[in-house]
Amino acid sequence: MKFLDFFEKYKKYIIISTLSVLLLISIIVLIWSLTGAGAAEPVSGENIDDPSYTLSPETETGESEETEPIEQTDYYYENEYVPVELRSNGIDVSKWQGKIEWEKVKQSGVEFAFIRVGYRGENGLIYKDEFAEYNLQQANKYDIKIGVYFFSTAINIAESEEEADFLLDIIAGYPISYPVVYDCEGYKEEKSRMYNITAEERTDIALAFLDKVASNGYQPMHYGSRNDLMDSSFWNMRRIEEKYRVWVALYSKTYYPEKDVPTYSGRFDAWQYSDKGRIDGINTNVDLNVCYFQCEKAEPKDLSKVPTELITDPTQHSVDKVIHGVEFYEYHDCVTAKITVNLRSLPSTVSGTVVGTLDSGTFLDRIAMSDKGWSILLYDGEEVFAVSSYLANEVYDPPEEDISEDGFVKTEDYVTAKIETNLRSLPSTEGSQIVYLLANGEYVKRIGINNQTGWSMLEHNGSVVYAVTQFLIEKK
Repeated sequence: MKFLDFFEKYKKYIIISTLSVLLLISIIVLIWSLTGAGAAEPVSGENIDDPSYTLSPETETGESEETEPIEQTDYYYENEYVPVELRSNGIDVSKWQGKIEWEKVKQSGVEFAFIRVGYRGENGLIYKDEFAEYNLQQANKYDIKIGVYFFSTAINIAESEEEADFLLDIIAGYPISYPVVYDCEGYKEEKSRMYNITAEERTDIALAFLDKVASNGYQPMHYGSRNDLMDSSFWNMRRIEEKYRVWVALYSKTYYPEKDVPTYSGRFDAWQYSDKGRIDGINTNVDLNVCYFQCEKAEPKDLSKVPTELITDPTQHSVDKVIHGVEFYEYHDCVTAKITVNLRSLPSTVSGTVVGTLDSGTFLDRIAMSDKGWSILLYDGEEVFAVSSYLANEVYDPPEEDISEDGFVKTEDYVTAKIETNLRSLPSTEGSQIVYLLANGEYVKRIGINNQTGWSMLEHNGSVVYAVTQFLIEKK
């Protein structure tokens, strides 16, 4: 009652004061808008009404995607905005994804797949990806549009043209609807056969491959990580961009489709935005891509080379030898380690003693493989054993990743305990509390990995917790 009496007594003054404040605010807003002081510049790629825009790392705010300084080029390439309905979503695969169930991949919504056809090893020899034709046939069978790529270590034009001829012969009988891609990585490693090649020489080698692809009626495209493509000491991208499409790899904290385009100042036609995708029908992580274009279904270039009998199981091999209960089949190529890997006396982490290590960039001959995940290598004239998933035919050089201040790289998969393991409040056994005991068969979402400390960041009951990575296994 006292408040009502007060309001009635001073009602006139309260109303006048309120109107005065509102009038003052209106005048300030009007002056602000007329002077243009409040006009915010749109962030590149976010103004979807603009039919074209220039992408520049300097215009992106609040997010740093670089793990090391990069040399900025002196120009920016104008990329036209492509509506979402004119884009396409897909994956890229090789033998490292194992036997893929392509029908399930199709059902998951994948529109295209870039399939590795082959690669040149650090020994200078060209190898065919042993899963290439299976992947080409099965992807086509389930109406997934096909692109292909070749992993090159060519050191001159003659070698890159040889690589192009090798690839073109294999794909002649297949409907290649999406681009044919030149992929060259690992040249920053001192042990790489490409280490001393200049940027202009490397560009000449790539263009020789792409030119030959174009002359055979295919769409060429060049692949590389964002930092490498922007560094003029590695590539003259202006020459490549003038003629051909570009596929850029960049793994961000925020990725497609939440992030519309990569932070990259050059031309880009496709973006590899994650190497940790999970797709039904593929039992491993797989690279995820968006193409800012769509392609019509193509026809094979040479109908006489269309396969008449489909490969249904690329993993069938005749057993060559049995060692420590593990069946091995003959297989010959040259491999290095993705990261340093132990070489053992037997194909077992329990019974096999460590006789040496293999570092990334050092290559050994592989003479046999098993379906149980082991390889036989020749080391100082002796047969040794290494885990196959830690080996690669080329120096492993993944695109840069965003690493948070606490050292965790963003990931997204589901894990359980090998037996059982503690979930802790902090990534440490000291000063942290045990919040839950995770048992085998209970799955939680993993949202980050710190490879330096060996801890994983998990989500459990709405909270962030931590567990030792080596005590976890991924959901199959």
